[in-house]
Order: sequence, then structure tokens, then C-alpha cells
Amino acid sequence: MSKRPKPGETEEDLLEFQKQFLAQKTAPSVSVINKRAGEKRPVDKQDDKTEQKDIVQLEALPQTLPAADHIAPAKKSRFKAAQEQKAKQKKHSHSDAQHDFDEYDRSTATVLAKIIERDTHNARYSLPAPVTLSFPQLSQSGITSAQTEDPTKKKKKSLFAQQVASEPEVFGILPDKPASVLKMETEESEEDVEMPSIIDGSGLSATFSKTEAHKIHEENIGHLSQMSEEEVLEEQRKLLQTLDPKLVAFLKTKKTAQEGKAGQKTETAEEKIPTTERKGKTSKPKQEMEENVPVEVKKDWVHMDTVEYDKLEWMKDLPPPSADSAKTGQQARFDFHGNIVFADADIPVNVGLHHHGDEPERAGYTLEELFTLARSTNNQQRVLALNTLSKVIEQAKNGNLEKMVQTPILASIIDAGVIFLFRWSLDDTVESVLAAAVIALNSLLVNQADEVALEKVFHWFQGYRVAWQAPAKPEQVGIKLPGEAEETPDQSDAELAKHDLIQALGSRMNLIQRLTYILQNVKPQAPVVIAVLQILTRLCRHSKQLAYQVFNYKGLLELVIKEFLPITWQTEGVQEPVSNVYGIPLKEAMALMCTLCQAGKNMAAMLLSKFKLEERMLRYLMTDIKSFGLPHIEAHGLKLECLNLWKVCLSYGLADNIYIEYYPLIVEILRNYDGIFDRTTEDQDRVAALVSCLEMAVCVASTLRKPQTFKHSQDGEDIEVERSEDVVMAIINWTHVADLIQPIKIMLSSMLRELATSYQIKKQNLQLPISCLNFITTYYVHCQSQLHGADIVTSLQEMQQIYTDCVQHWNSIGFSSILSKLSSHSSILNETKRFEECSCLPEYGSSSVNEDQFVSVVRAQSSCGFLTAWYRMVYSFAKVHRGLQSVNQLEADSIVSPLTMLQSTDLWNYLRKIAAVKLHHQNYFTRFETFLLYFIVKLATLMPSACGSIDMSVVHQVALKLLTSVQHGDEYLIHDLLSTVIFDPVFFESESADTSADRLGEMTLSTPIHLQTVTAEQIEIVTEELVKEAKQNLNSIRAAYLAAFSYSEQQVLLSRSHYVGDTMATKDCFTSNIGESVMPNDWIFLPLIDLYNKYSTVGAEVQNILSSSQLDTVRCVLRWIYLMESYRSFVIEGVSVTLKLSRIMCAFLTGNDMFLDRTIHCFLAGLLRLYSKPAILNKMNFSEDIPGLPSFYDLYISLLQQYEAVSFGDSLFACYVIIPLQQRHSVQFRKAIWTEYTGILRTLTLPLNELPLPVQLFLEPEETNVELIRLYYQSMFGGTLRPCWSPVLYLVAVHHVNRFMYTQDKTHVKLKSTMMSRILKCKNEDLKRHLMMYKQADITMAFGMKLYETLPAIRQTFIDSLKVS
Repeated sequence: MSKRPKPGETEEDLLEFQKQFLAQKTAPSVSVINKRAGEKRPVDKQDDKTEQKDIVQLEALPQTLPAADHIAPAKKSRFKAAQEQKAKQKKHSHSDAQHDFDEYDRSTATVLAKIIERDTHNARYSLPAPVTLSFPQLSQSGITSAQTEDPTKKKKKSLFAQQVASEPEVFGILPDKPASVLKMETEESEEDVEMPSIIDGSGLSATFSKTEAHKIHEENIGHLSQMSEEEVLEEQRKLLQTLDPKLVAFLKTKKTAQEGKAGQKTETAEEKIPTTERKGKTSKPKQEMEENVPVEVKKDWVHMDTVEYDKLEWMKDLPPPSADSAKTGQQARFDFHGNIVFADADIPVNVGLHHHGDEPERAGYTLEELFTLARSTNNQQRVLALNTLSKVIEQAKNGNLEKMVQTPILASIIDAGVIFLFRWSLDDTVESVLAAAVIALNSLLVNQADEVALEKVFHWFQGYRVAWQAPAKPEQVGIKLPGEAEETPDQSDAELAKHDLIQALGSRMNLIQRLTYILQNVKPQAPVVIAVLQILTRLCRHSKQLAYQVFNYKGLLELVIKEFLPITWQTEGVQEPVSNVYGIPLKEAMALMCTLCQAGKNMAAMLLSKFKLEERMLRYLMTDIKSFGLPHIEAHGLKLECLNLWKVCLSYGLADNIYIEYYPLIVEILRNYDGIFDRTTEDQDRVAALVSCLEMAVCVASTLRKPQTFKHSQDGEDIEVERSEDVVMAIINWTHVADLIQPIKIMLSSMLRELATSYQIKKQNLQLPISCLNFITTYYVHCQSQLHGADIVTSLQEMQQIYTDCVQHWNSIGFSSILSKLSSHSSILNETKRFEECSCLPEYGSSSVNEDQFVSVVRAQSSCGFLTAWYRMVYSFAKVHRGLQSVNQLEADSIVSPLTMLQSTDLWNYLRKIAAVKLHHQNYFTRFETFLLYFIVKLATLMPSACGSIDMSVVHQVALKLLTSVQHGDEYLIHDLLSTVIFDPVFFESESADTSADRLGEMTLSTPIHLQTVTAEQIEIVTEELVKEAKQNLNSIRAAYLAAFSYSEQQVLLSRSHYVGDTMATKDCFTSNIGESVMPNDWIFLPLIDLYNKYSTVGAEVQNILSSSQLDTVRCVLRWIYLMESYRSFVIEGVSVTLKLSRIMCAFLTGNDMFLDRTIHCFLAGLLRLYSKPAILNKMNFSEDIPGLPSFYDLYISLLQQYEAVSFGDSLFACYVIIPLQQRHSVQFRKAIWTEYTGILRTLTLPLNELPLPVQLFLEPEETNVELIRLYYQSMFGGTLRPCWSPVLYLVAVHHVNRFMYTQDKTHVKLKSTMMSRILKCKNEDLKRHLMMYKQADITMAFGMKLYETLPAIRQTFIDSLKVS
């Protein structure tokens, strides 16, 4: 900024200032604007270029000053030059002076045109006060009161104005009334005068503007009062058409604003008082404020001359929190540990829980405030918010907040977009914020309770196989209507996150790339590294696609293996917890490798070959716990995870070289079995994991195969490498594992002996006995394929000896204590409380690590794993050693019969509860209980003498329950149950006649069913004959169901490879659809539904072509359904009656004449009788959702079309058609027949005596839909409904029309009168008599109705009143 000249500076200084100003080229601070409208000064561009600025050159000045008489030339402006030029051009022109004035002096004209004279009629004047002096007394500048009173005003007054303002009376100026007083007077004068809301009178008269406006308003009111309402509206419409829409909207807005001000007039009455009174009222509160000021305001404080009391309120002490004044439903507030802070909690403010604006007296932060703090620019606030959110999520997952909040916290914060907040925080450059974001994301994605449970069951039977944690996409099993198409629109990131949180993070938000950057470049501290590895493990467990992304991401696995799975590491100072874990082996890194290997066999082979993972596994396995140089817990976890990884690799037939190298140490560990229960739990778990790995090594050694080469190419879906690579597997044979049986057998015998005597007291860890039992079972099952001749006999003798040594403890106190825990630790019987479930983030079912809230089947004292291994051993030994099946306890006391294992009281109490449960609870860990039930059922069906010793009906019920509980990945169990158990005739032969009669309930076996087909063939159906026929065809039924489920053959084979230990056929160790069962509850209808779906979408000419095998399938399905409804109806009570009926209707929709087959016709009639019981009819609800159907109405419309096309008036078909026509169901079913499909009225020839349902269900309650009454009436008078064509519907129509006409409720009088007059004129005497004389329904009489001989007096009177009206 240029300096200004100061007094005393010479001319040279001024020239120097000018030079500096020109050098800066600063824009001028003042610009000239031509304000004359419509005239612009022409600019000559050429002159503008040639004309130079007047610049004084300092160098060109003379050395001496010019003479005094020298006159400097005057400087002309360009504006003046232009005006002179114009004057010269018009010098000789003759123009009017007035025209020139208007043209060249428009500014003056414009100003004069806008001048409005002030109205002075009501102005007040006052003469100046008389003074003694000729002039006012001179006042001294700087001492006037006006100047000293308000020195902060922006616009300064002159000294004279200040003096006038301070002493107006001296100058003859009277003080005006206060504005408030004038306002009061004006409003009081106008209060009673009705004024227009739009016209204010401006422009009419300066003096009488309001009066003129009032006159206009009265004239308008007069004109409007003389017009009708229609004329007013018509004029309004014309006026609105002529006006601008924007102007109309403005006027409406102005009127609304004026009405709002009028409404507020009463609220602001206190403001309409004189200033003096207002000051009096406000003086007291101000005095109180001054007394309540939290600090003493001193005068010497800067900018404290005006005290702002509202701001000083923040400096006061907070009022004490009180729960009495707390409102219900208020937002929960959390402390820094994630706990809810109660409303009346008195917490000091120095704790840091009061830094929020809402509810300042309450401690803690709401979720909304935490979200705001997490987006703060202050790093400390962001870290604090992220850490608090992390703690809140942990507390919510553990169930500690469930009883304190009304809505789930986890679902709320996910819907609020917390995942985006965490992901954005991961991109922060501040390490503290980044660390807090990783920990918070870990707490959201990783469930520590699930990890603990998975680690415990890993070495149980099939425990190394886990389910994907992707949200399930269930394929609804049901009827597929023609024209249905699945649409999968593209989802946004937010929509995908609400459906699948992990998928959104992995595929849309580049989480893998960011985590790799954090590990590689940021190199955070130990907790953050562990959290990152756990998040990567959770991503790999989501789906095979994300596992491949983690596997293929460049540099990620190299970094993890190099830094966190090193072969050598420094052991100095590592015993204590350290902050830097780079270069130190971590169990979390080994768990990540194990999860990647579980995702697929090819990835496991690549990890072993390319990344040299086998060398690292051998390094950790050969190292003693004390030699790791790590904390004991970390070293134990690392070795346990290494054994888990080895077992997964062995399940593929990989990493068997480790067995050769590790064998000497294995033998040494197995020999030191003395006092195994006296060792620490960690030692027992490691030995149990080792024995489980040896079990898998036995499977590898027994697999018959040749050395094979696996080729990894870029074709196919299972691609995980970019280049082709060959992986050759080494082989171990049976001789390598044959000697393992002896030490494990001795160790097992010792442990069982100790369990039998002291388990009820010591409650020993059962992990090692479980592994030993599973090893011995697997060893002897595979041993049969490896031995020949005398060796097989020797192995059978060894099996018998082991069996004897084990089962001799069965009746001990310790084993009784183990069996007593069955029911209390059942996941099927006891619902595991699951906290904060979220569909977009599925979990395995463990919600808390607390023992009382842990999933039942894997609790510390649970016996599920041990009993599963026990019954698996007994069943496998009895299956291999046929001599054990024929053991009779009465004849041979030295050998305990396997049947004895099924006669425990605790066991049967458990089985009966399983059979009786209606709604079983399901989670992932329920599959381990299904294994136990599977081996119990298989053992019961294996023993030939079981029928007379145990209740086989309970076993069959358990098998049926088990069939709908088996989860994905265990399809082999379903196939085996269908093949050997479900359709076994022994379950129905053992059931006594008395029991059958009790279970059939109301149905009597001897009562026949009489039906007449469309061919007039009389069929007499006896229920007992149907049951007998179904029992005789059980083998055919089994074949039909196995053929119907043949589409899942591939899944069955993959599942079988794990159960039989075929390592060559094993592809992965993951299963799909977490926690979901394979078979739906209505699985007995599936073959019929599949057949319908196959033929429902083709043309009518193809529907007639049904092969004999397909007809046999339908027959078998109907037989099995009838048998189940007769004997096991309570087992399928979970299937609604509506769902059953909709599935049975598919038999009529599959093929045009299939329902006419005699066998199919008979069983359809039998099922109709079962479903037409009053108790079952009351349960029908056709408005409920049916899997595979948009609605039952759509299926019913298809049924009506089929009936109209191919039924030929079949009575059985008609019975199924009229079931939804009951009065208790929706009127839309009845309207469908009486409006769209009236042809059925002529073909539904079902006699009243063959109606399976009580006729009252179609008559009561009385019809209230007037439209349907009209349809009844019109159909009868139009001739489309006759009693000979449709006796049932004719009776229904007569009943409801009669009741409607004689209802004396004074409604629809005109309609009733019209209907009655037409009836009286009707020439059809039968119809006339039926409608007028109808009394009640009676299917034993003609037309199914009883008539009055003469009308009652009340009806006759009513008819007469209708005639008069």
C-alpha cells in the first residue's frame, strides 16, 4: 500500500511517491460510473491507443525551478475534450431548447420526476425558543455530551448536530413521543376498523390514504355481497387466468404472512407497552442476573463493558442430574468404556463426559455425538470417539447393554453408516487416528466369542470344516409361477453395505489394499497389527471370492509370512509384551494361513510350495514351548494354530512330509502319557490337537492313489494364481502310521478309567479323550482296507478288546454324570441368547465369551463332543465287527452289548425331548449335536434286537427331526438317512394298533369314503387300506425320494469325501449358508413340487405326456404324505395347513388327467378327509406367506383355470376348489368364481351328500358384501346358476340372498325393494319359492334346504313395507 504525503515533504518526495505508485500498477481506488440511463459515452479505440497518460519524468526536469511568471499549461480531461467536440459538431444546428434540455439533462429530469411532496397537513410545528443572544452560545469541541455518550457509533455527527441532539429545546425542537407510544395509539385507532389485507392505500392520497383504501374495501365488500357463490368463484377463476402465476403466488404468501402476524399479536402483547413500563419489568431480572453472575466482572477487563449474561451461563455449575425428571425414551449416553451412564449418575465434570451441548447436566455421549466427534478436525476428539464406539460395539456384542436399550445398537449404527466412518478414518495420515479406526473396525467385524468356540470344536468330529460367513441367499423351495424372472439391479455402496457388509468392504471400498498399506508402510504397534490380521481372516472366511482376493493381492502374503511368520527371530526381550511385533511369529498370522487353506485345496498347495509354508510349520512344531522365546500364551497359541493348519493340509493329502520329519518327536510326546489329566489345560489341548492331526494322517496313508500332479491354469472359477505351476504331493503309506495305535490306545484306557471314577468331582478336560476316540475309530475303519487274511482277524480281535475296555465304564458314576449334561447343554432344546444380530454381518452363534451366555453345545462342561466320539466308535465297531451286533447281554457277561449304550435313562429323556420339540433352535454349532443324534439313530437301526428293547417310534421321530436339522456341507448324512433309516419298515411295524388308533384321533379306520369319478365309477376308500398300501410300498417310496434328490449328487459326493476320509476327493473345508438346514420342513412335498415346476411352464399339449415313472413318483409321494399324516403328524406340525394344501393342489396342476389315476385319486381323497377335520380347517389361513408363491390367490386362480379346462366336473377336484370358498376366508376367492370364472357354476356338480366340509362353513357368517349379493341374485335370475348344475353353490346363493332381503336393518332399502319386486314377478316358481320361503339349510331334504309353508308374519309385514316404499 502506497504511503500518503505528509507535511514537510518536498516536491522530489512527491515525484518519488508517484514513481513508486506507477511501478506497482495498482488498480485505482475510485472509478467513474455514468449514471445517466440510456446514454453511453462512445469510446474511440484508436484514440485510446494513441493517447498516453500524463506522466512526469523525473529525469527530464530542469535543474532549476521555473520563473514565477511562467504559467503552466492547463490539463484537459478526455471527457471535456469529447464534450467540446460534440458542441462544435452541433454548433450550426437549429434545435428546440426544450428538446436539448430534455436530451442533455436527463439526470435532472429523472430526479424531478420522482419527487413526491410530503404531506404536511398533520405535521406538528414549533417555534424556536426565545434566546437573549443573537447567535447560540459557542460550545467547546470535544466536551459535548452527545460525543462522549456513544463513541462507538460508526457514523460520526458534526459538532453542531451533536449540540442540537444534546439540547433540542434551545433550538426550538420539541421532543417526539416514543415510538412505542405512537405505535400503541395507531394500533388502537385501527383495531376496530376492518381493513383490506392487500390494498394499503399507497399512491392514492398522501393524507387520506387509509381512508381511501377503506372506501375501496367497502365497495368491494358490497359488490361481493350481491353476487352468488358461483359468480364469485367464476370471477375469481377469470381473474386468476389473467394474472401472472408468480404474482398470485406472491399475494398468497403475503396473505399467509399477515395471518401469521395476526396470530402472533396476542403472544407479543407484552411488547406493546410503554418503554418506561418495560424498563421497570426488566430491571428486576437484570438485577437478579447481576447477582447470579458466576464471576465478578471487573471494569479494567477488555471488551467487558457490556456483560452478556447468556454466555456467562456456561460458567455456572451444572444442576445435579436427576432420574425423576428424566423422560422415557431418551437417548442413551455412554462412557469411555462403552457402558451406559444412567441419567442420575453424578459424575465429576473433570472426567471428560460433559463436553456436549444437549442435556449438559448428564454425563456421557450419545451415538450421534460420537459420530460428530469422529468427524472432528481435532485428532484427539476423533481418537476418543473411535475408541468409545469400539467399546460400545464390544459391550453390545457381549449382551451387556441389551436390557438397557430399546433398539439394537449394532443394527442402528450400521444403518447410520458407521462402516463408512471407519473406512474414511483408515485413510487418515495421523497414526493415532488410524490405529483407533483399525481397532474399531475389528470390534465390528470380528466376534471373539465365535473365535473361541471355533477353536474348541476344531478337533471334534468334522470340526475343521466351517461355514462361509456370507449372508445367506435362500432359494425358496416352492411353486414357480410362469413368467417369474429374477432381477438383480446394481446396488450402491450403501445398499450393498446394508445387505453384505464384508462384501462392500472387500469389493467396493478397497479395504484389502488399505490394510496392506498399513502393514507395509505405516508399521503400527502390536495391537493394530493383530487387529489387521484378524480382519483379513474375517474377510477370507466370508466367501471364496474374497479369500482369492486376499490370496492374490500383490505383496500381502509375502509381507505377512516374512514379517509375522519368520523362521528365525530375536528372543531377547520378547518374553514380555512388546509394541513392535515385526520379525516375531504371531498366531494371528498362522490363523490367516489356516483360513486361506480351508478356502481351497489349490491355495493350500500354493502356500506350501510358493511361500515355503511347510518349512515354517515344521520349524514351529519341532520347537519346544519354552524355546520359542515368546510369552507362554502366545507360544501356545502359535503352536496350536500350526497344528490346526497341518490338519487342514493333511485333509487334502498335503504336507505329509512333515509327518516323516516330526515322527520321532510324536512318539516321544505320546509315550509321556502318565498323569495327562494332571497337566495344564494348554498341554492337554496341544496333545489333543496332535492326536487329531495323526487321525488325518491315517486317512492320508489309507487313501489308494498314485502320485498325481495338480495343474493350476487360468481356466475355471477356482483360479488363485496368475501363472501355471505344478505341485507334486509326497505320499505316506500305512506302515508309517500302523504303530500309532498302541500308545494312543493305552492313553485312552488310562483316561477313561480316571473319568469313570472322578469326573463327577474333578470335571476333567474332555478334549484329549475326544481326539483319542476319534483316532481309534478312524484307524480301525481304514484298517480293514489295508490288511489281508489273518491280519484282518487280528484287527477284529483288537477292536473287540478295545471295545470291552471302553464300554466297561459305561455304567460308572463318572459316565452317568457326563450323560446327565445332555439336555442342559443341547443347542436344539436350549436357545442360545444371541445379542445384536445383524443380517448383513452373520455370525456363527456365540454372542459372549461368558460361560453362562456361551453357546450351549460347546460350553466347558458340555458332553456333546465326547458322546459323539463315543457313539461313533460304538457304531463303527459294531458295523465292522458283525459279532458285536449279535451279542446278547443275558448270554455273554464278558461283552457289553452295544444296545446297552441306548438304554440310559438320561439318554431317553433327551431323545424324547428332541422328538417332542416343535420349534428347534438353530445355529452353526447345532451341527455337532446333529452328529451325535445321527450316530445314536444309526446305532439303533443297526442292532436287530433293538425293536423289542427300545421305543423305535421315538428313534424314527428323532430321525425325522434330524433330517430337517442337517446343515449345508453334511448332505451325505441326509442321503444316508434317506437310504437306511427314514423309510425303514421296522419303524411302522413295531407300532401297535392301539398306538395307531390313538394317533389317528378322530379318524376311524373302518369308516369308508364313497366317491364317484367322472366316469361314474363308484370308489369306496377305507383308511386302513390306504395305510396298508403305503406300508407295502416303502421301498418304492424310498427310491422315488432318492431319485427326486439326485440333483444334489455332487454335494453329496463332496460331503462324503470328508466323512470317509478320502483326501483325494476333498476340494475345500468350507460349507455354504451358515447355520441353515439343507432340507426344508415341507421336504415330503418336494418331488411333487419339482414335477409341477417342470410341466407348469410348457404348453397344454405337452402337459398330457407324463411317463409311467413320473406317475409312480406322484403315487409314492402321496402315499408317504398320507403315512406321515397318519403316524407322524406331530413331526410335521411346523408346516402350516395352508402350505400343505397348496402343495397337494399341485397334483391337480401337474398333467391334465393325472388326478384321475385310481391310486392318486384315492390318496387325494384320503388327504382331503384328513385336512377337512374341524380342528385343521380352523388353522387354515390363505393370507399367509407361502414359500415360492406370490400369494395363495395366484395358485387358486391357476386351480380354477385347470378345473374349468380339464376337470369334467370331478367331485374330488371340486372338493379342493370349494375349500377357500368358506365364509371365514377372504371374499376375493368367492368373487373369482362369480365374476371371472362363471363357467365353473355349470360344472361344479358336487352333490351335497359328498361335500366333505360342513355346509354351515359356507353359510355362516352371513354375507355382507353387497356386490357379491348382487352377483348371487343375477346368476340365479340370469340362468347361469341352477341347482342341477351346482347344488352347493345354488344353496349358498339362495341362503345369502334370502338373509340379505329379510334383514330389517333399514340399509339398502331400495335394492331390497327392487329384488323383492322382481322375485314376486318371477315366472320360475321353484326359484321364487326358494328365495321367499327359505328357512334353513338341510342337506337331507330336496335342494338341501328347508322351506316355510307359509311366511312368518314378520317377513310378510316386511314385504308389505317394501311394496309401499
